[in-house]
Amino acid sequence: EIIHPMSDTLDLLRAETLLLSEWKPAVLDRYFLIKRLHNQDKQFVLTPDFQRAYAGYYGMSRFTTQEFRKAYFRLLHDEQSDLVYILRELYKYPAPNNINRVEFSFATKLLNTLDATLPIYDVNVALVLNLEPPRGDTIDARIASCLATYDNLKRSCADLISTPEAIHIIEQVRKLYPDFDELDIPDERVLDIILWKIGSRLKKHK
Repeated sequence: EIIHPMSDTLDLLRAETLLLSEWKPAVLDRYFLIKRLHNQDKQFVLTPDFQRAYAGYYGMSRFTTQEFRKAYFRLLHDEQSDLVYILRELYKYPAPNNINRVEFSFATKLLNTLDATLPIYDVNVALVLNLEPPRGDTIDARIASCLATYDNLKRSCADLISTPEAIHIIEQVRKLYPDFDELDIPDERVLDIILWKIGSRLKKHK
C-alpha cells in the first residue's frame, strides 16, 4: 500500500468533515464582511470601519501598535505584493513591547487579502502541515527563513487541495456557507480556513 506523504493531514481533514456543524458562523461572518467591503471599493481599506473589522478578525490589536497598523493598511491600499518589501517596511514599527519583529503571519494575511489564492502562514496552519517556524538571528536571516517557509506552505497547500479529502470538505463548507460562492472566494482560501480550524482544535488538545 502506498501511503500519501500527507496522510496525517488527510486524516485530520476527514475528521473535520464530521465536525463542521460545530463551526461558529459569527466568526466567518466577520471575514465575509471584510471581503464585501474590500470587493466593493478598495478605498475602504483606509476607513476606520474596515480597519476595525480587519484588525478584529485577524487579532492585530493585541500584537501591533497604531503606527504599525497605519503602515500596514497603507501597504494594503497600495496593493503591495512584494513579501520582502512588506516584511522590511513593517519591521520599522516595534510591537507594543518595543521589540521590532518580522511579522510574517500578518504579511501573508495582507497578501491573501490581495490574492485569496495565496496561503496564510499561521501557527495553527503550521501545526497541521508540520511546518517549521521561521528562524534567524538577524532580520536578513529571518526574512530568508520566511521565504523558505512560505515556499513550503505553498507547496503543501498545492499538494493537498487536489486530494479527494480536501475536495470533499471544501464542497461541504461551501454548502454550509453560500457566501464563499457569492463572494467568489477560491478553494485555496476555503482550505486555508479549514486548516486554521483544525489547528485550533489540535492546540486545545495538546
